[in-house]
Amino acid sequence: LGSSKNSASAVGSVPQEKIDAIQACFTPAPMRYRLSPAQALSDYTKAEKLSREAISQHPNAPNLWQMRNTRIIALLGMWKTAIEPKHLDAAVAEAKTTLASDLPKGANIAAQFCLAKSALRPENSNTESILADFIKDI
Repeated sequence: LGSSKNSASAVGSVPQEKIDAIQACFTPAPMRYRLSPAQALSDYTKAEKLSREAISQHPNAPNLWQMRNTRIIALLGMWKTAIEPKHLDAAVAEAKTTLASDLPKGANIAAQFCLAKSALRPENSNTESILADFIKDI
């Protein structure tokens, strides 16, 4: 999800308590594998909502990329759990927005992963090319 302890202290950053609340929605392994699908979906939904709110409340924060990454991850989790295409579509839109911004080194991985995952969905996708591009872009 990205290191937040140092970047939250920068002027204009998303406050640490908001970051902590979002990160608390992501159950660490191995306990996350014991969650029911309903609980996992609830946690992802809460993380997505909190991330979306942080993005709208702090649009110029220097650590905004972290909120975008947590939103992408939450949306992908919602899509995987609920199997609703609208969540993948929202994750792809957020990934494109994220990649259009100025990112620190390595902050593009969640967005690139999301776009690669989406590109692999069609039955006749060029898997080798998609994966090569993903590796090159990260």
